[in-house]
Amino acid sequence: SGAATREQYPKLRRVLDAYSVAVAAACVAPRQVFYNIHRAFWALATRQALREAREPIQPLLLSSANRAAVTGAAESVVAVVSGGSAPGAGTSGAAGGRSFALGGIGAAVLLATAVAATAAGAAVWLSGED
Repeated sequence: SGAATREQYPKLRRVLDAYSVAVAAACVAPRQVFYNIHRAFWALATRQALREAREPIQPLLLSSANRAAVTGAAESVVAVVSGGSAPGAGTSGAAGGRSFALGGIGAAVLLATAVAATAAGAAVWLSGED
């Protein structure tokens, strides 16, 4: 006869039995079966993508590029607050050639703005949103 008997092909029959059980489970509870299959493949793909990416999940706070940007901004603010001109800013204008100097109130406003911007930036960075 053309049938594969259990005595002749025990491994093939075992594979066919497992396949039959899987098909029966998919027929009885398709939502759970295919959800779990999808979840397993999603986890494998996520794990592979994270392994291949090799990048930090959040930007590094003290990377060299960020450190250089913060240092440049701080030097610019110090120059403006101390009475010098900002780097790249012209000294001629409405002041008649004098350098622009912030008074006490201007320095306080600048400091409060810097603190508020830093707090907002830290909140966005910690929340992980772009």
